[in-house]
Amino acid sequence: MADYDRDRFGDVSGQNGFYGGDEESNKFRKTIRVIERQHRQLDKVEHFVDLETGDMRRVPGDWEPDRIQMYLAQNPGIGLTKKLIHRIRWTVIAGNVVPHDDWSPYNHFTVVPYFPYFRRGPPSVWWRTCSGRRSC
Repeated sequence: MADYDRDRFGDVSGQNGFYGGDEESNKFRKTIRVIERQHRQLDKVEHFVDLETGDMRRVPGDWEPDRIQMYLAQNPGIGLTKKLIHRIRWTVIAGNVVPHDDWSPYNHFTVVPYFPYFRRGPPSVWWRTCSGRRSC
């Protein structure tokens, strides 16, 4: 999945190629596409349950089983159960390699900003080009 001929952005005539340097050194340089995905996946997670009200709270992921047992011994009105919930899985792919595949630290999808750069100026919009109502 490596792309060798991807010099399509910018003016390459006066700048010695997109990556800098001469054209000969750019032949051996690879461009690797990095794709970051976030998707929902079902997972069985332990929850604390208040035995009187039925209120459930997720057990923190970094708690060891000894710490959970100590918390349950200190609070007799709380039980432990496993519940199937939707969690966000965060996967990063670079070419054919998966450098990161783990649960997201957030409970919701994160927004990935997109800032387009228009090479030929800003795009024209039909309502800006119309001079009057009948000419559109």
